[in-house]
Amino acid sequence: MSSDKFYQQIEQRFIKWGQEQADVHVAYVAGSRARLDHGADEYSDLDIQMYVDDPKRYLESNSWIENFGKLNTAIPFQNGGGGLEWLALFEGGYQVDFVIDSLTAFQVQSDKGVPLGWFLRGARVLLDKTGNAQRLIPEQFERSSSSAINEESFDFTVNMFWFLAIYLAKQILRNELWTVKLRDVECKQVLLQTVEWYEKLEHGEELDTWHAGRFIYEWVDDDIFTRLNGVFGRFDAADSWRALQETIDLYELMSRKLASHYQYTYPEALVTEVKQWIEEHGKIE
Repeated sequence: MSSDKFYQQIEQRFIKWGQEQADVHVAYVAGSRARLDHGADEYSDLDIQMYVDDPKRYLESNSWIENFGKLNTAIPFQNGGGGLEWLALFEGGYQVDFVIDSLTAFQVQSDKGVPLGWFLRGARVLLDKTGNAQRLIPEQFERSSSSAINEESFDFTVNMFWFLAIYLAKQILRNELWTVKLRDVECKQVLLQTVEWYEKLEHGEELDTWHAGRFIYEWVDDDIFTRLNGVFGRFDAADSWRALQETIDLYELMSRKLASHYQYTYPEALVTEVKQWIEEHGKIE
């Protein structure tokens, strides 16, 4: 069965089930399967946002998800937006994420008439017993806003990067490679934010940098993309050290250009000390 057909069946079963539940009032499809720009491919999952009387009832057990197909597993999860959801995996490797919120929350948002942030790129009504669901659908889909650069945010990220750089160097030297991988994620988040700011500086604020590095091969310059190939290391000290050096070089190139353009203060004393410390403690072979 194709993924499109499978997810169509899920939607149809959800609608039928939702109509029969007195406490399920509104549901939407969001994410790639509601998006016009960069829509779903065969590996895309299905995201359903649902509003019910008491979310706790649907979060205490996942048995209700079995109404939609042969369920392999469902994992409770708190997403980045602070919402609670089930990450459900059905037979065949198909994933459906059920985000669950209260009818009260829907009513507050509906009264505001302001779409949810993750609806901005695309959303469609799956179930509506209130007659107000369309109010949360944007009149025109657009890119979600990204974090704009300002002196405070730049100062925080640049100091955080150099703090993490020396921390990672120490952990590599200690051969604490698992810790290196965990904390390197934080370092790469700072790097990604700086890549976004850098590309907007190069190409204008209207450049769509998406979210969490999505479609980065489309919006990042070729030279930066090539250098990104070197910033992720293998699970050994020597390659982790090499990757850290390449991460530092790329970050410094971009962050210094940003500081110069916007006339932000660069923490020269901190950078000098961190780079000197790393150099003095040698290169791992």
